Amino acid sequence: MLSNVIARQTRQLCKTAPTRSRLGQLTMDCSKALRQVKISARSKDEIAVIDDHYRHAIYEETMTAYQAVPDVTMPDNSPEAKLRAQAWQLIESLSSMDQFFAHYDVSIPGVSLEVAIHPSHRDALIHDFRESWFSMNAEDRKALSEVISEKTFHQLGITLNVSEKQHAAQKGLSIAPQLSMAHCLALLDYANSSSGSFNATNNSARLWHYYGVDTLAKITASLYEPFCEALRILENYPAFCYEGSAYKGLSIANPAGNFRLSCMQAGMPLHCAHGISATSRREKNYASSSNIWSTRDMQLTFVHSRGIKIHLFNDVTSRDQMEIIIPEGRQLTFLSPQDVDRTQFKDNGGPWPTYYCAESATHLSAKIQNGYLLC
Repeated sequence: MLSNVIARQTRQLCKTAPTRSRLGQLTMDCSKALRQVKISARSKDEIAVIDDHYRHAIYEETMTAYQAVPDVTMPDNSPEAKLRAQAWQLIESLSSMDQFFAHYDVSIPGVSLEVAIHPSHRDALIHDFRESWFSMNAEDRKALSEVISEKTFHQLGITLNVSEKQHAAQKGLSIAPQLSMAHCLALLDYANSSSGSFNATNNSARLWHYYGVDTLAKITASLYEPFCEALRILENYPAFCYEGSAYKGLSIANPAGNFRLSCMQAGMPLHCAHGISATSRREKNYASSSNIWSTRDMQLTFVHSRGIKIHLFNDVTSRDQMEIIIPEGRQLTFLSPQDVDRTQFKDNGGPWPTYYCAESATHLSAKIQNGYLLC
């Protein structure tokens, strides 16, 4: 989560360093190798070769540099911290592609999701959705019947009952468009608790927007583009729109942490380079000690945001996490803790304090209540 200005500076890091370190050289060479990959039947193997050649070496150099950091909890925007962040992003991006390639075959530019997805993965996603559908309450099923066409339900192996059909027909007269099969599969995969596809799309987007390496983003576009289209469709349906506070767990205890923290200081902008996953329930974010799935170091609290509810596309095991997505392209601003109503928004504890932000659009200021301040 870096500002566009800092991202542009970071892209120039390896080029401007007077004496390039081994980590700087490895990072530059790996980035160059990725940029040279073209989408073809060989691209998966070419990326695997790059992964084998660079990832372990970059990891070792990055961890050596990280272990020498005096205080890993302090923000740091030095050239060395920027380089660690770029190297760590390369590591995360390459490692997350393994699961993606296990589920998708992207061998030509612009291939659609329904062509790229492996049949076994498609069937697994549909199976999880059907299992979730039959455990939903009537209100949630009606909400989905508004946004998914009866034809798509049939493709998903689901038959609406009479009440659901009537509700869908009534709503269909005034609300359009609806989700296609590709949209549903993209939502189901991104929201799935075990497929890992969201890691590939998000890491690829960060590698592109922050460091100018767009190859992996072009490959994962077969999933990410219909996902973004689906979010834009859901924005037309009040049942899927969310406005209010949201919470997200962040991984900061890693070599990119110091630099990321330096970009999250009060007054700084947060540009959403990809959809940001969060939850409307504080106790369900992945940094909360009350969440049994807790895997993050620090809590990011959105004191006010607008997002899209996608929890009905989660599988049964994660539907209660009340996941929302803050779409890409939004701009938020980090807030000082002194400017936040701390009686309502409390720190999460741990070595890293809770960070706060809010959507920066000026038209939201009138909606801020109970002392929430918007920079």
